[in-house]
Order: sequence, then structure tokens, then C-alpha cells
Amino acid sequence: MKRFLGAVGVCLVLAASSAGSPTVTVGRAVGTFPEPGWGGEFRLAPNAELGASLLSNGSFQSFCVQLNAHVDADEKLPVSQRTYLVGVSGTVMDDGVALTPEVAYLYTEFRSGTLTGYDFAPGEGRESSARSLQAAIWHLQTGSSALDVDLALLNANPDWAVVDSSSSEALLAGQFVGAALNSGWTSIGQVRVLNLSSVDSGLASDNQDMLGLIVPAPGAIVLGALGLGLLGSLRGRSAI
Repeated sequence: MKRFLGAVGVCLVLAASSAGSPTVTVGRAVGTFPEPGWGGEFRLAPNAELGASLLSNGSFQSFCVQLNAHVDADEKLPVSQRTYLVGVSGTVMDDGVALTPEVAYLYTEFRSGTLTGYDFAPGEGRESSARSLQAAIWHLQTGSSALDVDLALLNANPDWAVVDSSSSEALLAGQFVGAALNSGWTSIGQVRVLNLSSVDSGLASDNQDMLGLIVPAPGAIVLGALGLGLLGSLRGRSAI
């Protein structure tokens, strides 16, 4: 779950451990995620090295892939954010499970602004939509073909208002799952997993996998391999 670990009022921006490494700074945009925030949407700002391999070198919105992993960001203070080393791959880093085509479909539709049922206007509607899409992503990444999303995924944060199977969030999550299962996607297209790893080895548990779109070019593959190798080495040294 995406619990925010930093103290309010403390700037959590960290510098990359070495120049030239692919990194991303994770933050928030008010009105784009349910509060208090666990899970997407997150605002990701890549550095130049990572941006060269992504579809956009500017900031973009993303979602978590793992349920029981952490990132640090706080929408209350614009300076409350954290920078992570990044590897680009098609799998979840810790367990090696491949990203599912269904999740890739939903994220592609989200990034294009064409995901049916998603309210893209900042505010309560978008916050509710983000809660539903995040739950659908977690649900589909387990390989489940059930249309009904596990309510535990919608109620992952005990501080959220609890919703049941008849809620608008549950119905929308089920709609997203149905659309993904019926999409006909058999590959992950341009979607990749951004394997985030804390720069500070003392925060080894503060890792997460998020989603991004890559440029379909050989350079993206090379950069991803370099980043993934660096990330694997760091995680091996800092495992707890």
C-alpha cells in the first residue's frame, strides 16, 4: 500500500547517487487522487536520461503496480516529493511478474485521455475515478478475470470512506476491468514498468513500480537495460 512516510513540512527531494542515472521525481497534483492518498494518480517528473526513453520528457500522471510497496509524496506541500532511481522493464521488479496486457490497455487509454468513464477534470470526480482505476490495475495485475473488483482493493486505505459493491467507485472499477478484458490486447504495447528504487539504501523498503509510456526506438531499450542493471545492483546491496 502506498503509505506516505515523510513528515509534513520536510522537503524530501533526494539527489541521484550518480550523475547520468535515470531518475524520476514522484509528487502529486491536487484534485487527481483520493485523499488521504494511497495509490494513483501520481505525478512523475523524469530527468533527462529517463525522459529520453519515454514518450514525453515532461511530467506525466501514473499509477502504482504493486499493492504492498511504498513511495513517498505529499500533495499538501509542493516541495514534498522524492526522487528515485529507475529501471525500465516489462515486469514487476520484486517478483518478476510480467505486466499484463489488460493493465497496459487501461494505462494507454488513460494517458490518451480516452478511457471511457474516467473524469479527467481535477476535483472530486477525478479523485473517485483514480480510486477506481487504481483498484482495477491492482486487480488485473494479479491475473484475475473476474469482473467484480475485490472490495479490499477499493478500500485499501483505512482512512478512506468505505465503499461497497453498489458504490459508484466499485461499479466504475468493474467497468474498467470489463473494458480491459474485452480489449483484445495481447501485448503491453508502449507501456512499461518503471521500477523505482530509493536512492538512500537506508530506505530499502521505499520502492514501487509505476507505469510509463516509452518511445518505440532502440535507444529506449538500451537505456532501460542500463537502468535496470543499476537498479538490480542497488537493490541487491540494500536488501533488508
